[in-house]
Parts: sequence; structure tokens; C-alpha cells
Amino acid sequence: MAKLYPLKFYPQFVEKIWGGRMMQKYLGKPLPENGSFGESWEISEVEGFISVVSNGELKNKTLSECIDIFKEELLGTVVVSKYHYKFPLLIKFLDAQKDLSIQVHPNDKLAVQKGLKNGKNEMWYILNARKNATLYKGFINDTDKQTFLESVEKTSITNLLKTVEVEKDDVLHVPAGIIHNIGKGILLAEIQQNSDATYRIYDFDRKGPDGEKRDLHIEDACEALTFRAVERTKKNIIKEINKEVILVESEHFKTSRFTIKGEQKFSYADKNSFKVLICIEGKGKIKGEFESVDVKIGDTFLIPASLENFVLETDSGVELLLSQIP
Repeated sequence: MAKLYPLKFYPQFVEKIWGGRMMQKYLGKPLPENGSFGESWEISEVEGFISVVSNGELKNKTLSECIDIFKEELLGTVVVSKYHYKFPLLIKFLDAQKDLSIQVHPNDKLAVQKGLKNGKNEMWYILNARKNATLYKGFINDTDKQTFLESVEKTSITNLLKTVEVEKDDVLHVPAGIIHNIGKGILLAEIQQNSDATYRIYDFDRKGPDGEKRDLHIEDACEALTFRAVERTKKNIIKEINKEVILVESEHFKTSRFTIKGEQKFSYADKNSFKVLICIEGKGKIKGEFESVDVKIGDTFLIPASLENFVLETDSGVELLLSQIP
């Protein structure tokens, strides 16, 4: 049987009416020649979007097949105890050249009530943003269902929302239930629960590719929404060389940032969880008890839980996001 190593997957590019081609310019993604692409699904076990390995001995096997073969060795003991033999995260890059819809995601409890496997908590790491780029996150003040519905009816919902100006290296945690959107001119990495459940609230009256306005999900959104004001909207990261900087720590995932010069050793003897490594700047090599693997900006790797020790080496410097299940 093959031995595990850092797994890379073929990116799955998704055309969106709000997308563009910035993933090619800034991340080196090999986008198809024509089209506006809003998302690159990097690691996914969502039905219809199951990732396929692009490197090494397991090349062309699906993520699901790899899990069936290696089980805890790949996922980790804590992951299996929490999620059985399912990959619990969805890793994407997003390119918003136009405003995304104003929306909300359900929590786990509501999602199960509606026949879904789980809800959708997410975080964003801003990779690039044009000057004065903004997004919406949460209500300015505590509100209620009636006020919300009236604002939707009058298409004045944005008057209730907190505008957040963002720039490169900002981090935003967006728990389920928080109303939000991503504004135009923003490129980001998204780490989220393994769910594509989205309730669209307002879509700026635009039309989809079929010439019709896209569906809204107001009743579902009312069930999902947290009507309390949001206090903390974002945080900007202070880079520390060869040290872990924790960005988000929640019950669903923990994500840290590493700014590496020379080399950084990673040791995880507990084998509790896989790691997702996202390269957001620079290049280097992942080394361990396997053939060394090149890593560069825009690359995403799944580090199996059984790889207790590995090293990231770089001559020119590299910056990484590292996510795992707590």
C-alpha cells in the first residue's frame, strides 16, 4: 500500500457572475482561456465537487478514495471521532470583481433540521484588495425580524449593515448566522465547514446568466440570522518570523499563519488531525519522511495526520496558512 505524503489536488474553477481572473494574476491559477471565475475549490468532499489528487503515487484518486484507504492515518483520531470518515472542511480561493449577494449561512442545528449534514461557519484571509475595498459583516445595531423584513422589502437592507474596510492580511471570522457579503475588488482564501448552504437575502437586483433575477431565500434567512449587532469585525495580523500566529480558533477549525525564513519544523505526535497548508506568498519545499514537495503561492496541500514531523524550507521566504480540527 502507498505511503502517505502531502497531497495536492486539481483545483476546481467555478464561474460566477461576480468573478474575474485575479486568481490567475496573483495566485498563478491555470484558469480556462475564457470566463469569469469566482472560486477555486482547493480541497472538497462536497458532492459533485470531490477533489482529485494531482501529485505523487495517489495521483488521480479522489479524496474520498484516499479516506477509504487510509482512514485515521489521513484524517486523524479526533477528526474521525467527530466526523466519522468525512472531510469536515472546504478550502477555497475567491475572486470578487463584483459585489457578492448579501447572505447568511445556517448553523449545524438548523442545517440538520433542513436535511443538510451540517452548517457553515467560515473565515476569510484577505490576499489582495483594491484601495478602499469594503464588505458587510453583521448588523450595526441589534435589530429584529420585522425591521429586517421591512428593509428587505424596501431594498434598504444595507442601511442596517456594518461596513468593513479591508486590506491585504486582514482576517475575518464569519460564524453561521452572521449576515455578510464580500465586496468587489477582494481576493481571499476561505476556510469553512464542508457545506455549500447559503441563504441569499439581497442580490442588488441583478440578473443571472439566464436573464432572470437569482432566487432569494428570505424565510430560511430569518431562521438562520443572528439579529444582534456584531462588535468585532476583523483583525489585522502582525507577522512574526518563524512563529505561529493564531488567526481563528473555533470549535470547527483552528487556523494559524506562519511567516518563514530559512526553515520551520512542524511536529504533531498526537496524530489528532490532518493539516491544510495554504501558501499565500513565496515558495519553498515541504520535507519529511517522503520525497520533498515544492510549494509556491496559490498551492494548497493536505498534510495527513500520520505525518508527525515535517519541515518547510525556503531560501526566499514563504508565508502559509495552516488549518486543522481542534
